Amino acid sequence: MVANHLPVRAGSNTLENPPVIAWLVVGLLGTILGLLLTGLSLLRARGPVRVAGSMLLAGPLLLLLGQILSNASVGGLGGPFERALAAPGAVSLFFSGIVVGVLAFKGDTRRALGGRRPR
Repeated sequence: MVANHLPVRAGSNTLENPPVIAWLVVGLLGTILGLLLTGLSLLRARGPVRVAGSMLLAGPLLLLLGQILSNASVGGLGGPFERALAAPGAVSLFFSGIVVGVLAFKGDTRRALGGRRPR
């Protein structure tokens, strides 16, 4: 969000502006780190919380793999194999985000922490 509001000269490419690139990289790294930490912490629990954690980690990996393979294909459009990887990845990421939100809304932290009470 910050990178979209940085001043850039008219007629120049925003990807040539070092502050824009720096904020984009910081935001991307923060997103990846948050996704990994959330997914790994959910994997430590048992039951549906573990399934949500595995979906949260598998979704972006499938999307990334599908994108890499579709860029390597002829014409870059991606065939049925690439779409078969990317579609479940997108669905997995979408539903795992909903499950994480529902768990947070219901206050199901005791189950996520293995039955211990948070301090």
